[in-house]
Amino acid sequence: MIQAFKVQYRDLMLRWLVSKMDDCRSASELANTINVLEAIRWVIHAWDKVPEQTIACCFRKCGIIGTDGGERDPTEDVFSDDLLHLCARTGVADPCFMEDVERFRSASADEPCPQSADITVDEEEDAYVENPPREPPSASEALDAVETLKLFALTSSALFSGARGALLDYEKQIQDFVIQEMLRAKRQSTLNSFFCRAQR
Repeated sequence: MIQAFKVQYRDLMLRWLVSKMDDCRSASELANTINVLEAIRWVIHAWDKVPEQTIACCFRKCGIIGTDGGERDPTEDVFSDDLLHLCARTGVADPCFMEDVERFRSASADEPCPQSADITVDEEEDAYVENPPREPPSASEALDAVETLKLFALTSSALFSGARGALLDYEKQIQDFVIQEMLRAKRQSTLNSFFCRAQR
């Protein structure tokens, strides 16, 4: 279960690294720019991606729930060629990670769960450097970002028409939300706030 989670987490991290590769920095430099908020999002998404069958299988192996002979081991479903491709594309050579992948791939339902001594610890993960939080963007900066997203959706040849339409719909919803926030901030809440503004 932990290994399946690590695979999903690293898949998200590698996808993020690939998206930032245009900065012409090495993967290790980019990895140092990951902030805590981004890592927490990856943890949430990685946990959501671990199949329920994998968790049930882990509990069954530990003897916590009854065994059903008809269930198959779903661990093969966790892996895809995309993850290995992302490793190659980012230039991340993490033998510890590859060892975990191979161990997880070769595990079967008949084998006992690995003991804590068998699980390798990546010291780089423990030596995490936190970057200072970014300032939240202003509403006008958010609208500029929405315009950039719209331009990407309209000009990208990689998007098929359904994805382009969905992206433009989301862009419209985000734009409406930002405009609502701008209007809410400008709305006069009390008569005193009007006079305070007038006196400035």
